[in-house]
Amino acid sequence: MYKLTVFILSASLLLAGCNKGSNSAYKSLAGSLKHDTKLIEINEQTKILLNNINKLKPAEPITGSLVIGGGGGMPDIVWQRFMQLAGGENAHIVVIPTASSKADTLDPNSYLEKWHNRNPASVTILHTRSKEKANDTNFLKPLDKATAIWFGGGGQSKITDAYVGTLAEEKFHQVLNRGGVIGGSSAGAAIMTKTMIARKKPIPQISIGLGFLPGAIVDQHFIKRKRQVRLVNAVTAFPQLVGFGIDEKTALVVYDGSKIDVIGDSYVTVIFGPCGNYPIQIEKLQPLRQTDNKPNYIADLIELSRLARKRCQITTQNPTSTSQNR
Repeated sequence: MYKLTVFILSASLLLAGCNKGSNSAYKSLAGSLKHDTKLIEINEQTKILLNNINKLKPAEPITGSLVIGGGGGMPDIVWQRFMQLAGGENAHIVVIPTASSKADTLDPNSYLEKWHNRNPASVTILHTRSKEKANDTNFLKPLDKATAIWFGGGGQSKITDAYVGTLAEEKFHQVLNRGGVIGGSSAGAAIMTKTMIARKKPIPQISIGLGFLPGAIVDQHFIKRKRQVRLVNAVTAFPQLVGFGIDEKTALVVYDGSKIDVIGDSYVTVIFGPCGNYPIQIEKLQPLRQTDNKPNYIADLIELSRLARKRCQITTQNPTSTSQNR
């Protein structure tokens, strides 16, 4: 079992116990719920997601691992965990800077210096803005032996515009499915889910992401940039999904199938959207002290997904774990 700090929010109540400055945001949310204001911006990708809302699958065990950073610069403990999951000195890392507006002109040597300092077996940049190139098997060869992928920050739509629906997307999932780790921070966190917050607040634009983290939707820079209402709006529109709000200098780690750990300087907020007679529910996942260099298991992705679906009276079968200890 895991411990969570739990808050319940109804349309007439403020969220208790959050950071300074957030109460006003939740007060605004209460008013918007009363007046049934538009929750999300609708575009063609949003229509596809909404038309298939009843087909949204629950979370299932992940064969590999995910390191999902909230932006703002990751502390050493996050990089250490990522490298451990990648294989340490045996790691073959593919770094994808596509989210950055400077990705087309970056200097590979300076960009990869920090990665070489972590002493992996190899590290390679993979970047394109062309769907045609994202389907080129020669371009994608570094992914064939990759044990880890890292998506850098910037604009998440730049990533999805280049890779969604391509062979590259299939190759990314293959890395995860053979036990590798996929990590990312800021924009690299947003793309982790199939239902993705693309931009804007407090009314988010929802698009299609890469779908590494099932049964969920992620927002980043969460407390620092006051994105609480944005994520609440998203999970109100998609109440079957678990909302993860990851603060800066903090990472959500999913490993061993469905175990969740939080590492870094702040915390992760878990939000369940209102459904039926259930009000909005807010939960707080805080980092626990590491013992003997082993991660602490503080939550379970499948249990959280099952709770979200239960609130909407959607039953799921117990999935069989396919994880292996790394």
